[in-house]
Amino acid sequence: MRRRRGLWVALGTVLAAVAVVLLLGFTDSFGSGAVLTSPVGSWSPDGADRSTFWDSPVFDVPGASLTAMHCHGSVQYVVQLGSTGPISSNPCYAAMGSYSAGSFQLDTYSMLPGGRALYRSSTDYGPWRYCIGNVIYAPGPTELQSGPAMPDPC
Repeated sequence: MRRRRGLWVALGTVLAAVAVVLLLGFTDSFGSGAVLTSPVGSWSPDGADRSTFWDSPVFDVPGASLTAMHCHGSVQYVVQLGSTGPISSNPCYAAMGSYSAGSFQLDTYSMLPGGRALYRSSTDYGPWRYCIGNVIYAPGPTELQSGPAMPDPC
């Protein structure tokens, strides 16, 4: 009987911790914008060609993320907790000036029923802002040349 009660206590604790992490992500750390960002380990070879670079989320939910930064054939992992946002410390992207002011990131986080989607957007690599909006479809070839910029659903 005690073992069963201990299992329920452990399950309740885990569910409460997950709920707090999700609340941190969806509410911008309860309005504070606080985020803990830390590299995990040092750069190590990833087997890719030295001319390649990219960022790849390993685990990414509102309030917590683990991202692999790849640059010149090496990888470093970065963990974020709290008001998470896109990683802005990849030296390959920094060398190209990608982290300059005036940038905008938009991500379709999840599709929802009824032609809606959960989006997240970020300005200047700041924290993600979450919203629900109509699905945005890719523009056709003629719209790419003359059409307006991508709409912000948030």
